[in-house]
Amino acid sequence: MSEIFFHTGDRIDAHDYQRLEELLPRVQGKDVLRVMMEGSDSIQADALFDLLEQNGFERHVKGGHQDHFMIIARRKNG
Repeated sequence: MSEIFFHTGDRIDAHDYQRLEELLPRVQGKDVLRVMMEGSDSIQADALFDLLEQNGFERHVKGGHQDHFMIIARRKNG
């Protein structure tokens, strides 16, 4: 099992979406994907939630310190 960290920029944009889409095939089995982002981007995270769901991930959100939060995702059949 590996932990894979992915950080978005100040604002979630098409580049972040594309980078995450390219990373997902490398997340296998019991690997844990942690997507770190600014709290101000939480509204923009819907596209990332949809991408994870479409690629067979279960996910939940964890609040962080100050204005950061994290999406924690695992393969549904991992």
